Amino acid sequence: MRDIAHFRMLTHDSTMSEVKRLVGEPDGDIGSGIHIYVWQLGDGTQVAVGTPDNKRLYFVVWTKSDGGTERLIGADGK
Repeated sequence: MRDIAHFRMLTHDSTMSEVKRLVGEPDGDIGSGIHIYVWQLGDGTQVAVGTPDNKRLYFVVWTKSDGGTERLIGADGK
């Protein structure tokens, strides 16, 4: 089962290949201009991963059950 702990293991040096190897294929791509892949987690929350080139991570954002968000990796790559 997917959970946020898997996504917390990612770093600004992680690649999309590593993300997919760690958590599996995304549930969808909601991006326009860049890819924004989304994963639904077992607890009903969601993680979005933005990538401009399907290699580098631009951001990783967790949308919590209360609707709040936590940026795990920022748009600046940190």
